[in-house]
Amino acid sequence: MPAMQKSLSLEKGLCSPLETKEYCGVEIPWRLKDDAQFARGGLFDLSFWGTIQMTGPDVVDYLQRMSTVDFKKLGVNAVAAGAFLTGRGGVVSLGYFERLEKGVCVHAPHHLINTTLEHIEKFHFAENFTAAVLLESSFLGVYAPKTPVLGLSAPRLTSEWRTQPVTLVTLGEKTNRGWWDLARENLFWVRIEPQDFSAATRQLVGAGFPLLGGEVFEFLRIEAGVPQVPGELGETDIVLEGGCDWVVARNKGCYPGQEVVERIFTYGSVNRKLMKMKLSAMPAAVPQTVGPVTIVAAARRPDDQNEILGLAFVPKAQWENRQPWRQEGLEVTPR
Repeated sequence: MPAMQKSLSLEKGLCSPLETKEYCGVEIPWRLKDDAQFARGGLFDLSFWGTIQMTGPDVVDYLQRMSTVDFKKLGVNAVAAGAFLTGRGGVVSLGYFERLEKGVCVHAPHHLINTTLEHIEKFHFAENFTAAVLLESSFLGVYAPKTPVLGLSAPRLTSEWRTQPVTLVTLGEKTNRGWWDLARENLFWVRIEPQDFSAATRQLVGAGFPLLGGEVFEFLRIEAGVPQVPGELGETDIVLEGGCDWVVARNKGCYPGQEVVERIFTYGSVNRKLMKMKLSAMPAAVPQTVGPVTIVAAARRPDDQNEILGLAFVPKAQWENRQPWRQEGLEVTPR
């Protein structure tokens, strides 16, 4: 059995983690000594994300028909969060779509790359384009709660290294809307060539951005209400059940699942929705049911281990309920 792929910070010996863990199919530094200071800012190794490069004259037309992104409004060098859906609105893949001069890059977590590529090829018939995993691509995350920190910002970093930024997303007239929604404008995603990864990481650490572990990233993800695919949201779940309205461009024309999604937008709402929760303790396992809700993710706040957040599916009848639910010593309160 082949060894699990390591993130670049582990592969290149850039940190001495207190604990490592598998995350999105890659071994990453999970806990580091500076994690408790994460509110001051820091650096994430996001090399557990990957890239599919699509090139050819029919790429934009194909993705306009197959994804939730409106490529008629997405300009060159712009980035949008988007999804590939099933015909019933289920989620095959969530990620970023980056439009370039000569094609499109689709960015997704490592464990979704093959699934996404297979989905693209499954519906690729007479269109003139090629799609392949791009190995000369990796990611750093610059987390700066008060930007710029120490006079260094993600755009300046991208000019010093051979990088292309994948930071914030433009959807229609709303800007600065990204993978982490408006609450996470201060997490900059930077695409960087792997050969520059070590030098850029060392420069940022030296400039006051300590490397932070995956446990911090997981907490911020849950705090932002972003579901993991497929573990928390998948092909049997409608994309709007995951609270992912922000990956769907309205009135863009047909794509798989569009009829289901637009019907919900127009005539009603989903019967359940993924919502953020405050938990009294870590669940024994996920998913776990407490009263009418099903917890699918949970994480402790790195600088306050008593604060535990989770994501849970809540039935429509309970959306407005602000009272806690209790079961077997675990209390769950809508946040």
